[in-house]
Amino acid sequence: MRMQATRTRRHTLLGATTLVLLGAFAASAALALDVQAQAIPPAPGSPYTFDGGYPTTETTQRARDDADYARAVVAYHFWYPTVSLEGFFEGNRRVGIADNHALPLAQATPHWVAFTGNSDTPYAIGVLDVKD
Repeated sequence: MRMQATRTRRHTLLGATTLVLLGAFAASAALALDVQAQAIPPAPGSPYTFDGGYPTTETTQRARDDADYARAVVAYHFWYPTVSLEGFFEGNRRVGIADNHALPLAQATPHWVAFTGNSDTPYAIGVLDVKD
């Protein structure tokens, strides 16, 4: 008799849990359908257009183009110092300063063209290869 009561309680608890979970899933599915039915229109002046709550072909392409542009801007900002230094190194090579043989000193002036140069700071700009 005791075994029968335990089994019955377990089945009751399992059945109640299943009903609660099914009710929660049904409610979330109904909410999702309701949200899809009431598609939010794009903000006024937005370059993106939607048809039935879904982006048009032109909108998806524009979104990809905008994402590519944003990535390019981030890459530019990230690599700006590296490109600037390589420009200095290449300028040294063009005037005959070999890598690892000299370290030129540059006195900046207001008319000196440098990405981030200060006119009151002396700079030593040269390539030092430390792998040897």
